[in-house]
Amino acid sequence: MVFFRLFFRPVRWLWLACFGLACIAADAAVGDSAFFAWKRINGAYFWGVDLFDHRDGEITRETTSGFKIGLPLYFTNRLALDFGLGFEFWYPVREFQNQRRFIRFGPGIDRANLRYENEAGGWKYSITGGLFDFAADGDATVFGDYLLRYGAYPGMGVERPQNGWAPLGDTKVPLSGIDLGLSAPSGKFRQQLLGMVDSSASGKGSDFSLAYVLDYPAGGNVELGFGIEWLRFASTVPDETTPKNRDNAYVKTDTGYVVLLWDTTGTVAGDTGYYTRTATQIMIRAAFDLQGIFGLPSWGEKDWRVYTEAALLGVANQPVYYDERFRRFAFMAGVNLPSFGLLDRFVVEAEWHQRHYSFPDYIRFASFPPPVPGVPIKDPSERWKESVFISKTFFHWLSLQGIFIHYPVPILYGYSDTAESEVTYKVKTFLFDRFILRAQASF
Repeated sequence: MVFFRLFFRPVRWLWLACFGLACIAADAAVGDSAFFAWKRINGAYFWGVDLFDHRDGEITRETTSGFKIGLPLYFTNRLALDFGLGFEFWYPVREFQNQRRFIRFGPGIDRANLRYENEAGGWKYSITGGLFDFAADGDATVFGDYLLRYGAYPGMGVERPQNGWAPLGDTKVPLSGIDLGLSAPSGKFRQQLLGMVDSSASGKGSDFSLAYVLDYPAGGNVELGFGIEWLRFASTVPDETTPKNRDNAYVKTDTGYVVLLWDTTGTVAGDTGYYTRTATQIMIRAAFDLQGIFGLPSWGEKDWRVYTEAALLGVANQPVYYDERFRRFAFMAGVNLPSFGLLDRFVVEAEWHQRHYSFPDYIRFASFPPPVPGVPIKDPSERWKESVFISKTFFHWLSLQGIFIHYPVPILYGYSDTAESEVTYKVKTFLFDRFILRAQASF
């Protein structure tokens, strides 16, 4: 049923068809005769295993496999239709916390887009419409690429997840909408304007977003980038973007802001406001080719490439939970290390960010009992995540990839020192390790 709902959406296919006819007409106007040319079927199949080390003597293991297939069709040498399907099969090896073991099978559309490319006065431009993959930071491997795949205001925003059959070491996310690209004759400016359609909070409507991404190659060995997204600036269901109900309300009183849900007596008075899912997000990035700058030896195309990215996930503050921009700031850095020809890629990355809101506010947000007076709950000190990504290709069609991720998970837990019912809540940081191993065959 999920597959058919994705496939048979008349509105999506109608505007996609109109866009294609307009592009064909534009080609005809410049004297480029139309022709049909099927390209070779392409795709990939992978099988992998995920290992989660919970540091308690237990290792959770899952097996995953996926398959995707695509077939591009060229109407002219400038206009092409690319369509593909994907399938994911996920199976946990053992039960989780006495829950029944279950199997997940997820089919879906991998991509379905029309792309038109042309050139005018040395400026190259492209128009892509439909369902397509996109990454604002082409260097990001595990962390980063915050602009389009991370949601603002946690608990309210919706991240754009990757498909289950997406390749490892690739942060591209599927977007539905239109992508306008423009490159300067000098090649120093590459700009893209994206208009995107996402599901509303209930999935019964659509939210609309805009994004602008600029890449600036500042010389042969330095590349800078900037991006901004106006997330969910409009919606077909505005009531879901900014719900005007008690569960989503806060009140400005003489002494500060109070979330209306905290008012158990009904006596809080003041100006009422509502949390919103709309947001403005900004991203900056930089990449340096140390091989070219310092003349370092290398054995691969991306050896000694160092990159970094920072993002603010929501510019405007909202009271109580989102009143500090610093808590919505994320930073990552990575380097492609040389492996003396043994590997295609050997990438080390690290990510740092604050908790999005403090734990006392989280307790209230999650409806936990308030902390015991005089016993402060402090945020955990662990902020860093680290990852290692490796890949190696054999025979041009078989590849092996692996990812190791080390990350802290702060957990709120309660305990009682006495036989009384009063519980003290504290925060403890648990360190988790995750291993992802995958073998992939491409055709």
